[in-house]
Amino acid sequence: MLRRQRVTVYIRAKIRRPALLYRLKNATRIVCLGDSITAGGYGTPLVTPWPKALATKLGSSFSVINKGIGGNTTAQMLARVSSDVINIVPRYCIVIGGMNDVWIGSPSLSGIESNLSAIYATICNAGITLVTATITPPNCVPEGTRERGQEAVDLNAWIVEYSEEHNVENVDFYSLLNDPHKPTYINPALAQPGLDMHPNTAGHAIMAEAAFEKLRGISSIH
Repeated sequence: MLRRQRVTVYIRAKIRRPALLYRLKNATRIVCLGDSITAGGYGTPLVTPWPKALATKLGSSFSVINKGIGGNTTAQMLARVSSDVINIVPRYCIVIGGMNDVWIGSPSLSGIESNLSAIYATICNAGITLVTATITPPNCVPEGTRERGQEAVDLNAWIVEYSEEHNVENVDFYSLLNDPHKPTYINPALAQPGLDMHPNTAGHAIMAEAAFEKLRGISSIH
């Protein structure tokens, strides 16, 4: 009986070990969860994605983990939130998602909001400080009876409203990259030519600065 108890304790210790190791790291961990806008790596030359630029600004006391996957929808992000966020045990998580849902036209706006709500709640319930982010301009024009550009605007309004209602910090990437002369399109100076809505290195640098300032406002970051 005693031997069985030892085995049980050993197994449980092995299960907990990864999370324990993350907690023992000296660097403050920040996860950036998203799609290709977060992943970067597009264009020639390749851009420096905003999480990498953010890591440079923060310095060695912080570890920024880029969990952006190109083409991901909010449903796919929700499916991996436990493995790619919770199991890493970060102090902060910045979430930007919904662009691909808008582009493919599925699910409905309420479906996107439901997925994001579940992602946000999972992160907050794990004791991780959540920072929401609006999606960047989708470079969309009216298509039939449905205007994807307007859906992006409506989704961002919901993200901001959710953040205010739940007392969560929000980074408004959309406003920073939006072309003032052509709403719902990314500013040409901040876009990768021929790559639709993807920001160039200058665009990513602006996103990194905004994320840095937001984190600095809610922590001891200097």
